[in-house]
Amino acid sequence: MPRHAEPIKRYVLADGKIVWKAVVDAGPDPATGKRRQRRGTFPTRKAAAAWVAETRTDVAKGSYVAPTKITLGEYLDGWIAGRVDVKPTTRRNYEDALKPVRARLSARPLQALTVEDVQSVVAGMLDGSLRARGRAGEGLSPRAVRLTLTVLGQALEDAVKAGHLPRNVARIVKRPKQETARKTGWEPAQVETFLAAIEDHPLGGAFRLSLHGLRRGEVCGLRWTDVDLNAGEVTVRRSRVLVAGIGVVDQEDAKTKAAARTVWLGPGTTAALDRLRLAQDLNRHDAGKAWQDTGLVVVDALGQGLRPDYYADLFVRTAREAGLPVISLHQARHAFGSYLIHKGLPIPVVSRLLGHSDPSITMSIYAHALETGSKDAVTAALQAVGL
Repeated sequence: MPRHAEPIKRYVLADGKIVWKAVVDAGPDPATGKRRQRRGTFPTRKAAAAWVAETRTDVAKGSYVAPTKITLGEYLDGWIAGRVDVKPTTRRNYEDALKPVRARLSARPLQALTVEDVQSVVAGMLDGSLRARGRAGEGLSPRAVRLTLTVLGQALEDAVKAGHLPRNVARIVKRPKQETARKTGWEPAQVETFLAAIEDHPLGGAFRLSLHGLRRGEVCGLRWTDVDLNAGEVTVRRSRVLVAGIGVVDQEDAKTKAAARTVWLGPGTTAALDRLRLAQDLNRHDAGKAWQDTGLVVVDALGQGLRPDYYADLFVRTAREAGLPVISLHQARHAFGSYLIHKGLPIPVVSRLLGHSDPSITMSIYAHALETGSKDAVTAALQAVGL
């Protein structure tokens, strides 16, 4: 290259120190169309030449990104705020999933983020050092780690598309293996114990809906107009959820298309809901003008809907009083799914009851229940056809 075209120049500073400065044409700015230049200062000519060669290669491949001083924390703030395409509850889930990332890497420059940085977050989640809540030192599940990597991967992928990053390091990090067999919390006999314990409970009908597969927000958001006791079915149309900084929000659309569904009820649950309705009528009469006609199935003595977290606490308290191991409503949902499979209900039926988008999801979650009850189910089927 002729001397006059050399992009590297030697400079002598005031203190006598020699540095090498380089300038590289970085091509037009995609946003403005104006030519861009990348500049750098280096202690040796060799370092400057290496930088020039690398930058020119990036420009030629289209992987050059303009430098920015924004931190990962600042970028994630803007990314979450800009997700106007998702529900408030989804944004809250994104925030929760990214808490371990923020705890360790919030001050890290976005463009300095490495695979090793993200791997350190994964390690911290698995060993419990990055646990936001719960028992200190208890590692988070592989499922929680995978969720964090998924959300971080979405955020960084948008940064790549916007020209802030040359690659998405979260996509490179190895994910922990997904748990194939989930603990259901209760054995089939314990599910039956709980059913007996809630026979005369004021919220027995609601608890049975939880066991039928309705999520806690779906139970708390259910209205009597969505309940057909004569047909023995309820239609899930909305969900009552907690949103950070806002409080309780009634969403008029369900979590997914599969979640918006009609659930068929057994006679025991239909009878329990009928008792719940009659008890609510008595409360309405006793409350008089103080009664708030919300139309909700799950309400307090004055007709006001319950908070989903309070409803979950009532469930836990009821299970404890029945002498059962304390599990969450989500675990109870899984326990009942296992119970139904153990009793011989077909997978497509269980999948519909639980609101899964595909029976294969039900198969993967309840593989342990299928293994446990498969011999009895096969034996019963063979006996039924005379073989």
